[in-house]
Amino acid sequence: MSDHPETEGVDCTDCFARPGPDNTRIASVDGWVSEVWHTTDCP
Repeated sequence: MSDHPETEGVDCTDCFARPGPDNTRIASVDGWVSEVWHTTDCP
């Protein structure tokens, strides 16, 4: 068992960005950690 919660990756339906140095990660915590990656020109 880990001391850190599992991270659930959610794909952005506008830009389909993946983790990368030029992309931005938006994370939220609501009982679990969820993260969405976006490109700089994502609407």
